[in-house]
Amino acid sequence: MRPGKRHGLGANLIPTLLLGGCVAFGQAGPDDARLRLPIEEGVDLQFVPVPFGEGSSHATVTQIVEDRIGFLWFGTKDGLRRYDGHRFREFRPEPGNRDSLTGLTVESVFQDRSGELWVASDLSVDRYDPATERFAHFPSEPGMLEGPIHHINQDSAGMIWLATAYGLTGIEPASGRKAHYLDAMTAVLRSTFEEKDGTFWVADKEAVNIFDRASGTLIQRYTLRSAASSTGSTSSSVSTAAIGTRTAIRRRSGQSWAGTSVTSI
Repeated sequence: MRPGKRHGLGANLIPTLLLGGCVAFGQAGPDDARLRLPIEEGVDLQFVPVPFGEGSSHATVTQIVEDRIGFLWFGTKDGLRRYDGHRFREFRPEPGNRDSLTGLTVESVFQDRSGELWVASDLSVDRYDPATERFAHFPSEPGMLEGPIHHINQDSAGMIWLATAYGLTGIEPASGRKAHYLDAMTAVLRSTFEEKDGTFWVADKEAVNIFDRASGTLIQRYTLRSAASSTGSTSSSVSTAAIGTRTAIRRRSGQSWAGTSVTSI
């Protein structure tokens, strides 16, 4: 039987089985009112390679983002790619075109709530307007915005946050005004995320931190230590199997997860 036929049969069987279950429930006692359905392993899920270039720079995909239209965006070591389901469109720096992508090595891609795409490439960040297909530029600026930019995020107030190798930079999308924080940090910043209650977390190479946006300071730090080095640690230390935080999130259940660069979360 062909896969397409099997799906159609399954769709017809489900209402029948549910109806049969209702009938059985009405006729049987409490102990026999359970409908048992067979569990079948899916065999029709396939991963198909979709090549978009030759060479190692094309093969290195740094991030994948789906926009609100349904386009897939791929950050690579050779520019930005957009896939519409049929073909790729390439975005690279174009000499003489001030509206083109600034850098070639794309580290991070993020779509904000307005639908615009933020692209971190080389040492700067660009904002792509899908309506005009132009990139607005936020170039590297010592003491304010210094790459590489590892992660882009937007908080509930609409501020764009860039986690960089030299601190945290906030950008107000409407005005383009920038503010720099944590320039005294010795650890490389990896990512940021905001909880529903407004708590704002910043992950660096060795810890996850609570960042107070009003004062621009860290108010709590949870250092990630290996089990071997956890002796003598403070109450804010977390014993983990490896040091090297790459990203962190907090689940709705209240659990915090930190991804490391070695072998654990």
